[in-house]
Amino acid sequence: MDLRSTTIITALLCSLAKTSAEIGLFGCPSQAVIGNVDITQYAGTWYVYSMYERRKQSEYDCPQEKYTPTSNGLVKVEHQYKRNNVFISKIGQMKFADPSSTEGKLSLYFTEGAYEDQVNDATKVNYQILATDYTGYSIVWDCTSLFFLHFTRLRILTRERSPPQAMIDNVQSQLRDRNIKVSLLRKNNHDDC
Repeated sequence: MDLRSTTIITALLCSLAKTSAEIGLFGCPSQAVIGNVDITQYAGTWYVYSMYERRKQSEYDCPQEKYTPTSNGLVKVEHQYKRNNVFISKIGQMKFADPSSTEGKLSLYFTEGAYEDQVNDATKVNYQILATDYTGYSIVWDCTSLFFLHFTRLRILTRERSPPQAMIDNVQSQLRDRNIKVSLLRKNNHDDC
C-alpha cells in the first residue's frame, strides 16, 4: 500500500472513530434480531434515551425519531434534536433490508425518497432491532466492518423522555446477556425539550 492510500485509510478510520461507536478488532459480532417486526406497532415517536457516546454529545439534546408507515411499504423517519437551543430536523426513509422478510433487519437512510425506487430490492442492513416491546423500549444496534476493524453503534429508544428505571435496568440486563457493553452508553439530555 502506498503512502497516499495509507493516509486516506487513516483519515477515514479517524473520522469513523469520532462517531458514536464502539471500535473492535476484526469482523462484526453477530447479534440475533427480533423475528417479526410489526411496523404498525413500531410507528410513532421514540426518544433516543441513550446511545454509545458521540463527539459533542453535549450539543445533542432532546433527540427523538418519529416513524410513519407509508402506503408503498416504506417508513418515513423524522429525526429531531436540539443544538444550542435550536431544533434541527432531518427526514429519511426506512425499509426492510430483505423485502421478503419482516425480521428486525432494516435499512435507514436520511435522504427523503432514498428508497422510492428500491422498495422491492435488497438493501444494506444498518438498523437492527435486537428487542422491543413496542410500548416502552427498543434496542437498535448496527455494526460496520472496515478492513481489520468493526464499528458498533447502539441506541436505546424509549416511548417516554424519562422512562421508569426498572425498564432501563431490564434493557441493560438484556444487553449484558448478549455481551454488549453498556458502560459506553451515555444518557441523552431530555430537559427543556
